[in-house]
Amino acid sequence: MILERPNLFTNRRHLMLFLGLCTLLFSLSLLRHYETFRHLTTFDDAIIDATVLKQYIKHKKGRTYSVLKLRSDYGMFYTSASQHIRHLVGRTLRLRVWVHHYSFYDHLALGYLPSEILKVYPDLNAKTVVARVIASQHSNPLIAELYAALFTALPMSQSLQQQLSTLGISHLLAISGFHLGLISALLYWLLRPLYRLAQERYFPYRSADRDLFVLITVIISAYLYFLGFLPSLLRAYTMLLIGFVLFDRGIKILSMQTLFLTVMLLLSLMPTLLFSLGFWLSVAGVFYIFMYLLYFQHTKTYYNLIGITVWVYLMMLPLSLYIFENFSLYHPLSVIASLLFLPFYTLSSVLHVLFQGARFDAYLLYYLQLGNNPTILILPSYIMIMHCILSLLALRYRYAALALLPWSLFIFAGAIHHVA
Repeated sequence: MILERPNLFTNRRHLMLFLGLCTLLFSLSLLRHYETFRHLTTFDDAIIDATVLKQYIKHKKGRTYSVLKLRSDYGMFYTSASQHIRHLVGRTLRLRVWVHHYSFYDHLALGYLPSEILKVYPDLNAKTVVARVIASQHSNPLIAELYAALFTALPMSQSLQQQLSTLGISHLLAISGFHLGLISALLYWLLRPLYRLAQERYFPYRSADRDLFVLITVIISAYLYFLGFLPSLLRAYTMLLIGFVLFDRGIKILSMQTLFLTVMLLLSLMPTLLFSLGFWLSVAGVFYIFMYLLYFQHTKTYYNLIGITVWVYLMMLPLSLYIFENFSLYHPLSVIASLLFLPFYTLSSVLHVLFQGARFDAYLLYYLQLGNNPTILILPSYIMIMHCILSLLALRYRYAALALLPWSLFIFAGAIHHVA
């Protein structure tokens, strides 16, 4: 007889205690952010150092200028500069910023700060150096940009982002929990035989799974620091830690309670995630994976692999159309791309380590060119609202989860009809 693992929150009292703790942490986090904001805005202007995370050209009201996304000791923010400014991604700047119109809400929501560049430091950050090594293995700049984004989370140009969203594969290039899971599995597969040899000889009394988890967590932590604590990856990392702790204590981990616990703790400690689109899309993806496991899980693993891939694609399609507003006949092929991504990611990682990363360039370039001609498809707000309502009802009622499938198929059919 197999005993079922209990849920984390077994009664309302435990839930209320947890929510009370989250409220306290959230208040303390807001206070910490406010102190940082107050220090920045002591005078009408301030001199700060900031690293450029992203740079792109924007056209607005007859003006053309560069937009920079920066990270400093005071948080992240946007600023603008001349369109003719050189490429600055990965470099640290000394800026004079004018803060007299900068609000606390702007501070939390990555608002805009007018600035003047006083100095550009010559050194590149480590992530940009690695990205350039990866890019040097490719003659096509588009493919070089794609691999740099895949392995180092370097920001992509708007043209590449549009191609990926048209093909429905933006989630494969944006480093998130999917990649973290692959990396963790590969590390476990590589380290376990070595650990077993040492364990049999020196410490047979220790738990292999527990020790390997600690080692993999250290490696993943270093990778997370190297990438700059991306919101989607931070969600996955926190969920990995929480999942292992719960699993080690015999508590059920594949449940909505685990996701709820992760989201609430992260928002309590990092209120700025409330304004992160990448974070919420990552949460939505896991939400629909757990919903599939709750209602439609099969006993055969390969059925679940195909079922989850198709299910998540259909459930995320309304979100994708509402946010990115483009579609093509090649968009459904992202289901196949998702299934092929595991061997591709593994093999391309090895090839880049061996400086043979260009092996797939011709195939990737052909595939990307299929996304050159998107069709603008604007999803009405009431459809998006209905999708969200059905998704929330599905937490409690199976019929709502069953209704989501024909509902999403209806939206999918409408999108295909629109571009056909």
